[in-house]
Amino acid sequence: MKKVLSLFLVIVLVLSVGTVAGAVGAKEYLGNMSFNRADGFDKFQQTDISCGFAHTKYQSQTIAVTYLKGYLKGLNAEDIADVDESLLKDMLDGACSAENFSQQMTSRNGFNVTVTLGEKYAGMKQNNSGIPIYLYEVNYTGRASGREPFYGHYAVAVFGNYDDMYMFEFDRAQGESSTNVDFMNMLHTVSFVNESSGGFPGTQVPANPNAIKIKIDGSYVYPDSDPLIKNDRTIVPIRAVAEKLGYEVSWDADTRTVTIVSGLDTLKIKIGQKYMDLYTQVPGENYSERARLTLDAPAEIINDRTYLPLRAIGEALGCDVDWDGTNRTVIIES
Repeated sequence: MKKVLSLFLVIVLVLSVGTVAGAVGAKEYLGNMSFNRADGFDKFQQTDISCGFAHTKYQSQTIAVTYLKGYLKGLNAEDIADVDESLLKDMLDGACSAENFSQQMTSRNGFNVTVTLGEKYAGMKQNNSGIPIYLYEVNYTGRASGREPFYGHYAVAVFGNYDDMYMFEFDRAQGESSTNVDFMNMLHTVSFVNESSGGFPGTQVPANPNAIKIKIDGSYVYPDSDPLIKNDRTIVPIRAVAEKLGYEVSWDADTRTVTIVSGLDTLKIKIGQKYMDLYTQVPGENYSERARLTLDAPAEIINDRTYLPLRAIGEALGCDVDWDGTNRTVIIES
């Protein structure tokens, strides 16, 4: 129990790291979990155990998602519903104390802040897929000498899957137009890898057991359209691969062009063409360098999804691409 208690104390200290609002959008992956983030949020952090997002308009709105490998194993629980609710509430009450909030706010702002807690909610819920969630919410007020009081709302949602736990932390100023409805919309998109089938549940598990699989940095990706082999080349729905690698993907219907952005690099691929253009922004300059890269097969649309030859795209994105013929799996290492 001490291990889990210390976990919650650590999680509260990253209150300022991340959040979500608005209609759900691009799919994200962490550990054995996927979820959709909201449009209007930029991802600013991604590691093997966490990712963070910030709202482009409401700067006080953030979300942190943290992967806690093995934390359920010691409790002999397969999901969070197997853990006693009173234990979860006691742990979160202790972690989300006024003293801890005050220490964090003081450290974050660089001046002394005193926090008092207001209305609180804690209880078990389910998302739209029937996955249990333990949800804990609290309003708070911060006061500092010579400054106006500020009011906030903090929520943490706890998921469990097999041996692992996942924390979604939400922080916002009270009264902003984006509220906890947005946070719950995101929680409703959470799904987990089904260990017995080797993939995500529902529509994300390939209906064809012989479908080509994609494994990126050790985790399987199951797009809503299967990869295909065409003319001895593997082609894939590019959005699922690019977003798993942390890139932003957009589609211009007028020019029938896919744009993939990663840092200073921008790839543009037009449907039907056997080349793509790579633009690299030159630091300190007002222009980009362009390189034209040949594709071994043209980009095409199949079942309303944009398919691209995987090897060429993977290597253009700076990845190593390999093929496991025995298991019919494309392996990508970033």
